[in-house]
Amino acid sequence: MYPMCLLPPKTGGWFQKEITSVDDFKDITIRIYGLGRNILEDLGTKTVFLPQNSIIPSLKNGTINAVEFSTIEVDAYLGLPENVNYWYTPSWNQLSTVLYFVINLKKWESLSEEQRNVMKLLMKENMYSNYISSNANQIDFLEKYKSQLRVFPEEVLNKMQESWQQWLNEPINEKTKEEFKRMKEYSIKYYAYDQIMKKDIVE
Repeated sequence: MYPMCLLPPKTGGWFQKEITSVDDFKDITIRIYGLGRNILEDLGTKTVFLPQNSIIPSLKNGTINAVEFSTIEVDAYLGLPENVNYWYTPSWNQLSTVLYFVINLKKWESLSEEQRNVMKLLMKENMYSNYISSNANQIDFLEKYKSQLRVFPEEVLNKMQESWQQWLNEPINEKTKEEFKRMKEYSIKYYAYDQIMKKDIVE
């Protein structure tokens, strides 16, 4: 299994009403999946999981009034800007997405070393080029739909963080907490190294 695609951050979600406080989440039924559901449910939100082809029909018939789906590029392709009033930032549920190439182990072992290296090189190239092009495309969509863009209030982000921490501290979620700790430690080291490199370049 090798990483082959790295997507930019998703949106913070699409909402039919503006989010001005934590209380606004109590009137919302949102399509969302993953651990983000736990956070929003703690804020009083009703969460549902719907497949892609059911999202727009559910918005039109009022079954849901908010959506958390993907990046702005994918969301626009789905038709969310035409069917939902506001889209929010920052991304809080999925800051990045890594897609992996998976191959049967016996098949992989049957390939020559040269064939394996070519495949690894292609996957790396695809990952880098996709990330660069996807990030560049975000600017175009940001400009196109900027009138609908909103930023979550600080109060909302703080409450999300608080709910996430409470969920992590539950004994049943200990393994997730350990994994999250490793991710945080890596990000801190990466950021520190990045700042050193920038400093060296400037100097």
